[in-house]
Amino acid sequence: MNKKIYIITILCLLLGIFLSQKCYAKYVLGGNLEMNVYIDKTPPVIDLINGEKTERFPHTQPDIIKRTEDTKIDTSDNIKIDHNEIRYNPSENKFDDKEPVNFDNGKTITDEGFYEITAVDTSGNTTKIVVLIDKSAPEVTVKYYKKNQISNLEFKNTNDVFRNGGALC
Repeated sequence: MNKKIYIITILCLLLGIFLSQKCYAKYVLGGNLEMNVYIDKTPPVIDLINGEKTERFPHTQPDIIKRTEDTKIDTSDNIKIDHNEIRYNPSENKFDDKEPVNFDNGKTITDEGFYEITAVDTSGNTTKIVVLIDKSAPEVTVKYYKKNQISNLEFKNTNDVFRNGGALC
């Protein structure tokens, strides 16, 4: 390669670093040498799909994302996804001792518990989210009051309260 190619390549790299954007340069010399240079600082996007609703996560999320139904996972990138990983823990938001498993787009998570989902593109950019699947209905305990007295009756769901003349406050 000659000096001209090196200079153009370095300028493209510096421009990409300075602008924090993708930079693309293509050189053809003598009809047989072609070089592509990319600067990619854009992380992959993780999509969570529930029925007709899609929620996009274009960067790592610090909070747990809660879902109450089966959830489909898709990932995308401005260049190309290298791989996707998932770790599962049924009881807590800790994954250090869990081995990651690679998965393809369209994977559906169904079991209750915590899922750490990671998408990595070919430039090494990473997006990571934690999803909690919780399909269990909440249990509510209501004490029934009658004429300033507390009854020993306890109801575990709102239908029992309404059937027995109570009201939710």
